[in-house]
Amino acid sequence: MFHFNVSLTERDYYEFNKFIALHSVLGKKQMRQIRILIALLSLIIAITVFLRAGGPIDAARFIASFLIAAVFCAVLQAILKPLTLLSLKMRLKQMKKTGKLSYHASAELTFGEESVCETTPSSRSEEYYQAIERICYLPGRIIYLFTDLSRAYLLPVTAFASQAELESFLTFIEDHTGRRAETFQGKA
Repeated sequence: MFHFNVSLTERDYYEFNKFIALHSVLGKKQMRQIRILIALLSLIIAITVFLRAGGPIDAARFIASFLIAAVFCAVLQAILKPLTLLSLKMRLKQMKKTGKLSYHASAELTFGEESVCETTPSSRSEEYYQAIERICYLPGRIIYLFTDLSRAYLLPVTAFASQAELESFLTFIEDHTGRRAETFQGKA
């Protein structure tokens, strides 16, 4: 059995949402769809520029139209990740402004033999280990225990008294969920 008093910051919440946007199945799917839309939009721009240019149809105008679209596509593809993260920051800032952040700054997490229990100042929830779909470990930072595509228990490594306790917990949670922890090195 493990018991933790967890303190989360806005930065932890931002990093969690960033992780979802960049590493979750849903986030990757959305990024792929946006990249495809950018490519299609670039193709439409190329065709439109080519057809609106007027005059005789020639190879030079055709190539110029598609080069303009290729540059447009390349620039948008290159800035997609920074734009996504900027959008995330703005959305979280707006949520904070309206007082609707969907995390609790403090919580107690208790991992028993059959379930995990989270107690916050305003709620208490309990879930059986089979509800944990994914375990993500960011060494030196945090552990995410996902219960669906966008919801997880966040357990900062600062909650552990030692590296041995952290390793013991990872073994415990892997054994109880039947899932292996995915380790993410470097920046999330």
